[in-house]
Amino acid sequence: MSARMTETCVSRRFLKTAGDYALALGLCFVILVITLKLRRADLHVPFAYHGDSLFTQLWIKGIIENGWYLHQERVGFPGGSDLYDFPMADNFHFGVLKLLALLSSDTAVIFNVFYLLSFPLVLLTALAVLRQLGISGRLAVVLALLYTFLPFHFLRGLRGHVFLMSYFMVPPAVLVALWICLARGGSSPSQGQTRHVTTFTKSQWLVVFSICLGLASTGIYYAFFACFLFGVAGLICLSRSNVRGAVIGLALIGLVSLGVVANLMPNILYRHTHGANPEAVVRVLAAPEVFGMKITQLVLPMSMHRIGWLAQQKTAYNAALPVGCSDFGYLGLFGVLGFTGLLGRFLFRKARPSAHDLLDIVQIFNVCAVLLATVGGFGMVASLFAGAWLRCFERMSIVIAFLALLAVGVFVNQWLERFPRISRSRFLLPGILGCMLAGALWEETSSFFVPSYAAVRKEYAQDACFVKQIEANLSPGAAIFQLPYVPFPENGFLHRMGDYEHFRAYLHSRTLHWSYGAIKGRAGDAWQKRTASLPAEQMVSQLLAAGFEAIYVDRHGFDDNGARLEQELTQLLGQPVLVSPDARFVLFKLSNYEAASARYGP
Repeated sequence: MSARMTETCVSRRFLKTAGDYALALGLCFVILVITLKLRRADLHVPFAYHGDSLFTQLWIKGIIENGWYLHQERVGFPGGSDLYDFPMADNFHFGVLKLLALLSSDTAVIFNVFYLLSFPLVLLTALAVLRQLGISGRLAVVLALLYTFLPFHFLRGLRGHVFLMSYFMVPPAVLVALWICLARGGSSPSQGQTRHVTTFTKSQWLVVFSICLGLASTGIYYAFFACFLFGVAGLICLSRSNVRGAVIGLALIGLVSLGVVANLMPNILYRHTHGANPEAVVRVLAAPEVFGMKITQLVLPMSMHRIGWLAQQKTAYNAALPVGCSDFGYLGLFGVLGFTGLLGRFLFRKARPSAHDLLDIVQIFNVCAVLLATVGGFGMVASLFAGAWLRCFERMSIVIAFLALLAVGVFVNQWLERFPRISRSRFLLPGILGCMLAGALWEETSSFFVPSYAAVRKEYAQDACFVKQIEANLSPGAAIFQLPYVPFPENGFLHRMGDYEHFRAYLHSRTLHWSYGAIKGRAGDAWQKRTASLPAEQMVSQLLAAGFEAIYVDRHGFDDNGARLEQELTQLLGQPVLVSPDARFVLFKLSNYEAASARYGP
């Protein structure tokens, strides 16, 4: 009878847990449809079509055509493009893209599906960690949803930072750091006192090992932030004579670091074979100050807040600063409450922090995260002595957001324990949590988070039409030289031309080869830069000798809208054979120069 009752209790607990996850995923889908207005979306048109999103779509198309993203055959002509000089510790993300590429050959579809998948992935890990840390089921669902739909998530998507949108490894990193500190497993006597010793069960070690490998494969920033938390956890253990906990923290830092090195091994081997290329990715020492986190980013409302007065206050604050305060780090209403609550608890708590009190550890993590990431903080000190490769410390805000919402969960749990009638009520508690979720989501989201579906669809269709016309006018596999010359990667705006916009043509082509995309600092880029700087007639002769069939001009990349260049090319090649529907791009055929030379002589 006892065994049967135990089995029944386990079954009920499992069903309740499964119900919570099903509820969370269902609400996630509904919220996504509403906040992103997905009914207006077309999966065959990318949600973002500018800046870094074009770089991501280059990777996707490269995976489709070449099997992996590191070598691109049809860009960077004549030598192709090798992306080994742009190191990325994101093989998990690339692996997901590879799996999606097995299901679809449409770059936009894969980009959009990856974009949308980031929401349930973040939700599931946040919910699992919150429940593991003792937050009650429905409350954990609400907090996980608030964490999933933070402004950070949407604004990274609008900027095309789809890998940063996938911050699903942050909650597990916090969980491991807390496990190190909380002495889960026993104690040992030391000089008549009890000394807490960190010990993991075999199943915990398996989870920890998997989390560390995941962190090493989902971006250098989240791996670094996790290692920072592990280091803080180790120091906390050391302060309490828990040497084993400190050793475990150090060992996990080593494990994540080795995983990052393993992810970067192709880049390391390429550098060893072809030599270093310091020009490819340039990081300046001042970058951590420019891209450092400000507390105002965390607590001030967004500049696109639904309440107009609050939005105006943030806009006025930004206008008063030499460098504006971004909206990426805003924690939302409950995140701000949790963040300030942790700071207040840290400052005014008189008792010595306990080894078993979750909030005592979380408040230390919170303060240390701020000290690392803030402008002029320890992140800048580290960059000064170790190099400025890590520069965007404001991304630490997503770690602080989880700590803040975790604190809210603990506070609310404690409050519910004082009022058991509320927690037992079938209607009162769900009503409170429902209002909490609806109000907080309304406050932390905005209509500005909706991608510009109509505008992007128009641009995308125009580009597709123009490239289709190019393919009809040139031989299969023809090579096209793109002007103006733009260094790759990370060049920024050139007049009205955004970064990576030369990739638009490649994304719509099937067989054509394009010049843009050769890595700066390598021979292919140097040849393109030198050729583009030649007088028009010499440039045309060079291009013909290299096997190019046409010249593609983006007028937005010139201060005179390309008028002078087009006049020179028209004298040599005749009128452009094609002009894009929006009059932005023009195409000249180099065969016209050969015909003129044959007819009139050189």
